[in-house]
Amino acid sequence: MFSTVSLFLGTQSRDRTGMEVNPLVFETSASTNSAIWASAGAKVELFLKSAMLLALFFKNSTFFVAFRNGMRLTIVSKSSMALMFNLMNTTMKKFFSLLAVVIFIAGTASAQLRYGVKGGANFSTLTESSLADNVKGVTGYQFGFLFQYKASGFAFQPEVLYSVKGAEFDNSAAAVLYLGTGSVAYETQNIEIPLNLQYGLDMGIARAYLQAGPYVSFVTGGFIDGDADVYDSWKEANAVNTIDVGVGVGAGFEYMGFQLAAKYDFGLVPMGDEQLLLGAQVNPFYDMKTRNLSVSLAYLF
Repeated sequence: MFSTVSLFLGTQSRDRTGMEVNPLVFETSASTNSAIWASAGAKVELFLKSAMLLALFFKNSTFFVAFRNGMRLTIVSKSSMALMFNLMNTTMKKFFSLLAVVIFIAGTASAQLRYGVKGGANFSTLTESSLADNVKGVTGYQFGFLFQYKASGFAFQPEVLYSVKGAEFDNSAAAVLYLGTGSVAYETQNIEIPLNLQYGLDMGIARAYLQAGPYVSFVTGGFIDGDADVYDSWKEANAVNTIDVGVGVGAGFEYMGFQLAAKYDFGLVPMGDEQLLLGAQVNPFYDMKTRNLSVSLAYLF
């Protein structure tokens, strides 16, 4: 009887084949998975709360822009803000629905959560309009930090970036009427939050992938011909939007923690609002949208 009790309380047992099985191995594995999920959930929650606070700050400080129209002080961008919020809500809902399905299918077997830093170059421009021709691209830069949640070939990579973008108007009639000079360099400083969904081939220490996802960008400042004061005065006097929502597509390669990527962003929100003079549109930014090719290098810890 004592030998039977001793066998029952022991840390090892035998399966049908007679091989010894240690139940503590399975208990440890389960507790480890629980700890990984708890840590991952806490980090993702912290990132989302930080992004929401950042968005709220820029919303309160930049959404309502005052400008002088003749002798009146008018609040602008209401119609554009409604459009931006509708675009943002629709895009984000579709994206997160797809993300939920992907994570559910991927499961937890090979889930990994990492964070990192990145930097790179921007090659940006604005789409031409009927009032703005001879628009050329300019070179800027970006840097910031990122999180990456990876599971079974898929990865979700949200980022928070400081990004400098713009365009150059070369001997444009619109530049003369709207910016006060025939040739001008236009540059904006932005806080940008891309939400990238990646799918790729995992080869151990290396991974090649494709990516796509929405982004939201908040304009925090800018330059006209390198002068910030001129930009601020111009923005206060005209109907300029200070938020952009868009989508990006690209590809990348990871090797031993380094991530080299290229991505092309399509802005969906016009850079400016309607500004009519005698019934005619005089704001060249009314139907101009941002385009940006970025090439970046990141390191994941």
